[in-house]
Amino acid sequence: SRIHPLSTMAPPGTIGGVHKFGGTSVQSASAMHQVRQIIEHLASEQGSSAPLAVVVSAMGGKPKTTDMLIDSCTAASRGDLDAAHGLLSAIKAKHEDAIERMMPE
Repeated sequence: SRIHPLSTMAPPGTIGGVHKFGGTSVQSASAMHQVRQIIEHLASEQGSSAPLAVVVSAMGGKPKTTDMLIDSCTAASRGDLDAAHGLLSAIKAKHEDAIERMMPE
């Protein structure tokens, strides 16, 4: 496979392309599966000329992960650590749910 973690990426200037996915494109397990198919297609089209750089940002959906992170920081800054931890727990659960749905049975 030509999908590698950032630590094994090629030196600057040798990347075959940078592709960013976030929001609705990674909001669920099925959306992430489509992203994987896109990346695999791009990698096969490009051949072995250079690796792809793939950036995945926050999951979309309702509520948006970015909004939950901001709300968590806001709650923590005003000293409401219970609310901050609750939001972070919800973000974690959202990601764990997507991971579980992506795993084959």
